[in-house]
Amino acid sequence: MKSLVLALSLLLSIPAFAGHEGPEGVAILDPVIAKVVTGSGFAPPVAPLSVTVQIHRSGLIEMIRAFPKNSKTTEVATLAQPVALKLWGYTTSVVQAKLEDINPSAPECMDAPSTTYYAVQGWQEVEVAMTQNCKEFRKANESDADREVKRALDAALELSMIAR
Repeated sequence: MKSLVLALSLLLSIPAFAGHEGPEGVAILDPVIAKVVTGSGFAPPVAPLSVTVQIHRSGLIEMIRAFPKNSKTTEVATLAQPVALKLWGYTTSVVQAKLEDINPSAPECMDAPSTTYYAVQGWQEVEVAMTQNCKEFRKANESDADREVKRALDAALELSMIAR
């Protein structure tokens, strides 16, 4: 019994899972399957340090704005269940690989916002793509799954702009 309580407490403390209220107020676990994190770069003190937009397996899209002393979570939208299931299939197909600069000769800039795209597989965040210092990074062997996850996260990021 103690091991069951310990296992449940560990499971509930995992950041890749979020509890949401289901039918009749019952709390359900709804794992994050994809997320995009944008760092602010050089910004005024009132701007969020980072903005995370994550998509849950249920299709829930939420935005988390992190400020120096607190954070604010906003529900943005919910994907139709068939779309959420298809995206989940893509996220499970993403393979870990090194991200490479797609244009090594392009100049870098400093203090620019950074954006990192992840497929979340259980408790592991697998990088899909990244923009940092005005440079774009992708996998040399980028797959359709990588592109579809990034495309879904770009759309979720755009939707979250309305919710700000």
